[in-house]
Amino acid sequence: MIRAGRYGERDQWALERGCSGGGWREIPDLTQCTTREEAARVVTRAIPNASNGRLNNAIGQLWALRSRIQPGDLLAMPLKTTKQIALGRVTSGYVYLSEESDPDRRHVVGVEWQRTDLPRTAVKQDLLFSLGSALTIFAPSKNNAVARLEQLLATGSDPGHATFLRPSAPSAGMSVAGEETDVDQPELAADFELAALDQITARIAEEFAGHGLATLISAILTVEGFYCDQAPPGPDGGIDITAGRGPLGLDSPRLLAQVSRAARSELPWSPSYMVSCPRTGPNGTSPLNVDTLETGS
Repeated sequence: MIRAGRYGERDQWALERGCSGGGWREIPDLTQCTTREEAARVVTRAIPNASNGRLNNAIGQLWALRSRIQPGDLLAMPLKTTKQIALGRVTSGYVYLSEESDPDRRHVVGVEWQRTDLPRTAVKQDLLFSLGSALTIFAPSKNNAVARLEQLLATGSDPGHATFLRPSAPSAGMSVAGEETDVDQPELAADFELAALDQITARIAEEFAGHGLATLISAILTVEGFYCDQAPPGPDGGIDITAGRGPLGLDSPRLLAQVSRAARSELPWSPSYMVSCPRTGPNGTSPLNVDTLETGS
């Protein structure tokens, strides 16, 4: 697993360039480092004032990028910009792109991206938690993560931990006995904000369907200061909620909301992309299309 920046700033570049990695702009080329100790010396010289924690973290992740990730390995990249997951095969080991003008785009491995739009909702919660580490580079291994990611690549569906009777074999990019580092224990550095968002998304998907989802959206709009008139269950002519500001809901902006629930495998967005008002309709109203939601958007 390699992240493309804290805010997904390298997402599109990595997909178009056929690579993954980047970051650590202070660190020079590691190509000549053939042992972890050599890499540690280069990193220590580059960031001499770093705390021991930051230093060890950087050494572990950069050594994984430099030496442990090998051609043929399955690689996953969470896409912050689309809230989806990209999956592909590593085609070449570590390369330092010295010609890149942006120093955050130099430490990479080559990747053939085979699936770039896997929705997070296709991944079960235990695996999502493993993938939700705050580390940039890590090797998820618990709950048969590797075998399940292979299935996600092939079918777009997570078979779950119980499907496999025995733990999956380590991939070439994972550590061997006696060499385990934080890179191999991503759960210890979890991204709790992302984990909470995934759990909220799953709960909404389980608890709200049909008219209940429209009721949830009405409640959210009400909290946001709108007065809402919700259509009763049954045929509604495409309008589920009429909403507006003011005590009678007649003040601007006025919204016409249609709420629908997409199939789990079709969800391309996260709750943060839940509302769009692309144009103004008759009498100053704005069509509000709420198309996602297993997530509650």
